[in-house]
Amino acid sequence: TALGLPLNTSLVLFGAMGGTQDPRKGADLLAQALHCFAAQCADRETAPHLVIFGRASAAAALDFGLSVHHLGHLHDDVSLRLAYSAADVMVVPSRLDNLPNTATEAMACGTPVVAFRTGGIEDIVNDGVNGRLAEPFDPEALAHCITEVVMDPQRQQSMGAEARQQAQTLWHPSRIAAAYAAVYAEVLSGCCDDQQR
Repeated sequence: TALGLPLNTSLVLFGAMGGTQDPRKGADLLAQALHCFAAQCADRETAPHLVIFGRASAAAALDFGLSVHHLGHLHDDVSLRLAYSAADVMVVPSRLDNLPNTATEAMACGTPVVAFRTGGIEDIVNDGVNGRLAEPFDPEALAHCITEVVMDPQRQQSMGAEARQQAQTLWHPSRIAAAYAAVYAEVLSGCCDDQQR
């Protein structure tokens, strides 16, 4: 591929501005989950690979139990789209996150999201429909959710299609613009009413 990723294996994607260095993003929990996941893979040669983006270097990399590809910092939308689209699943193992862009961007590219049931992620992922939600902050539960998506290509494809549909329906620029316009109109209407009193 354009990113140098393998074509003959499943890809698990993780991305964060600080890469694996920001404890809020849960890379250590992902590492524990992927060790559980790897233990279930009968053939290590065909086991999925992990793809990481968001940090310029792979310094102080964690042991994830899988082959790892570091993409570094992706500077443009095309590279981001390629990474999201190449992945079979986007994992967002955050301890603390409100509405992670990586989740919405992955879904816009038709990639299902696996995450912990915490923060704003529940407003993005419809468990079992466009991704999976694990109990916070349980690596074994996260591993189970990753397995359900990656090891079932039909389910992965169905969830990816649902993710893309949600992105088009809820986050399309025209819908967002209309929502902002409605808020502005409501505020301006309130200001005019106050002035008339």
